[in-house]
Amino acid sequence: MTIAELLGMPFDMQLLGKLTLSVATILFVSLVFRFYNSRAQNRRRGRERIQQRGVQATRGTYSACNTEQEPQSKAAKEESDGENHFQESSEKPLQESLKNANSALKRGPPETMGLDSYSDIANLEAPEEPQVETVARAKFLHFPENMGNAELESLAGKLDLGNCLEALTLAKKHGHTGLQQAALRVMSDNYLQVLRDPGLFGWLKAGERDQIQTQRMKGRKWLVVADMDSPDWSRRPSQSMYLESESVKLSSIYYYDDYKDTWHLHTHIPQEVLSKGCAMCTMDNYLFIAVGFQGSDREATPSKKVYCYNPVTSIWSEISPMNEARPHCKLVALQGYIYAIGGECLSTVERYDPRTNRWTFVAPLPNETFAIAHKATACNGELFVAGGTLRYTLLRYNPKTNTWRENMTVGSKDKTTEMVAVRNFLYRFDVSPLGISVYRFHAVARLWYECSSLRLPHCTAFQCVAMDNIIYCVSRQFTLRFLADEVSPSFVAQDLKVLSPAKGILFPFVLVLPDRTTQQTCV
Repeated sequence: MTIAELLGMPFDMQLLGKLTLSVATILFVSLVFRFYNSRAQNRRRGRERIQQRGVQATRGTYSACNTEQEPQSKAAKEESDGENHFQESSEKPLQESLKNANSALKRGPPETMGLDSYSDIANLEAPEEPQVETVARAKFLHFPENMGNAELESLAGKLDLGNCLEALTLAKKHGHTGLQQAALRVMSDNYLQVLRDPGLFGWLKAGERDQIQTQRMKGRKWLVVADMDSPDWSRRPSQSMYLESESVKLSSIYYYDDYKDTWHLHTHIPQEVLSKGCAMCTMDNYLFIAVGFQGSDREATPSKKVYCYNPVTSIWSEISPMNEARPHCKLVALQGYIYAIGGECLSTVERYDPRTNRWTFVAPLPNETFAIAHKATACNGELFVAGGTLRYTLLRYNPKTNTWRENMTVGSKDKTTEMVAVRNFLYRFDVSPLGISVYRFHAVARLWYECSSLRLPHCTAFQCVAMDNIIYCVSRQFTLRFLADEVSPSFVAQDLKVLSPAKGILFPFVLVLPDRTTQQTCV
């Protein structure tokens, strides 16, 4: 007798099959759910073990840096040796996370990274503090409260542009002023390179940016002269040995010690920088030289190249070339930019931005004016360009409006050899058969008048540079000082020593030379 007959129900094979299939389906789904739930729990437990082992490994690294840590006991050492295999497999994900976090932090400032990047870094299983070993390439964690000068100098020698930002961040967090100043000093010594790097300059605060810029000008200012003489390979080969020894004297930079009234050799000028028709200026304690003609006298061609010299690191480097070759142009620094004005048969003007390392054109010199900018300087936030053959013309450029204006025209029979700005005054030095006549122009009142003169027969052309209230007039025949006093400007009677080794054209400028040994890292 069947089950259906016992229950008094008609036998239906189709209904029985459906019931059997339903029960089997329910059992299969239940088994699958239990299987995947078990695997998820196992993975979660595995991650917890990895985190615990990773923290232990990180603490072990930190404790290795701490010299006061007690030695590991024998039992703990045996336990650690028994777990080496597990640590090797568990530390790899943590090390990869730390590596990814450090590389992400080095990519750039906050404005160059998206919010997704920061959320990814926050979700990594890594400690909040950076790895100490990567900072300044030195293994230290707990700094002493009073760091000595010897320790600071030793640490500062290990800093470079690749790790100074990490050292600065760590120093500020732990309140160590010595390390913080050392990191900022590395940035100041290589200010131009830091300025070009948004991943480094963008992380600095406004006060830190101003500090590294002003720190370059801290120290004693020196009168520095570049004895520029272009190489002439058209001479006879028999003189090559003589020229090789002579070039050391002709291609050099000297500085003047006013305490001892002596000139000293500072550095030599590379052969690539030597040229005729060059122009120079200084900005942020860097020397910029625009090459005039490149090559020998017979095959000289106009050049677009511009070189930069860092006196702190004693490194020469080439920056972005100008858009046009402009021999005999004038370089003037104004408000963080360098202006290349005019040149032979050129009325165009271009401006160099050190942050982008690019030259861009600005408003050219007005029409029907001189093509060559005879003299140029910056005063009271504007550029002033003087020149002319039939008449003396003074042009002024406003960088805010990007416009040129012609100022008062003053007739002059003498030859203007130089124009220098001190505070709100322009000083123009004219040479005549009787000597030197100095005219002064007030940038606000816009009035020229003669303020001083010096009888100096057979006076040759010279160039000037201002240091505070003193204007130095330098040539191969004399070195004069002019006191740019607002009430009674005049020449100083004392004669200074002449730069006797000079053989070429002298370009005076002012630089702050280091009085310490600085690590050469970048430009």
